Amino acid sequence: MIDDKLMKIALTFLVLLFFSCNASNNKSVVIKHELSAHSWGNDTLGCRQLRSKELALQLIGSYKLMNNTEEHFLKVFPSPDEEFRTQIQQVLRYYFNSKCQKGELISGSDMCYAEFYFRAGKLVETNFECE
Repeated sequence: MIDDKLMKIALTFLVLLFFSCNASNNKSVVIKHELSAHSWGNDTLGCRQLRSKELALQLIGSYKLMNNTEEHFLKVFPSPDEEFRTQIQQVLRYYFNSKCQKGELISGSDMCYAEFYFRAGKLVETNFECE
């Protein structure tokens, strides 16, 4: 009889422990993604070295941005460094890993950028280049 009660208590404890750990992990993942998105938006021209290709791909996956609207995309990736339009698409460009002086790109230095392509208002393609 005592063994059954102890077994039930132990089982209940394990179930509660499992669920409390999962809830805590999910919360930390959400906070981590919010901080990552915040870092991206606060790294104008990539001068602070907070942006990277890996971070961009992580944010796109985490926030399910592929085939999502430009409006939704801009909530995660605010204020592009450059914006232009071709005949078929809108392009948002963000610099990363930049060499800067006083918040400006150093002329002639190597630079990397991420380009995000929108057709019919939806993200359809990405491109990452370093020159």
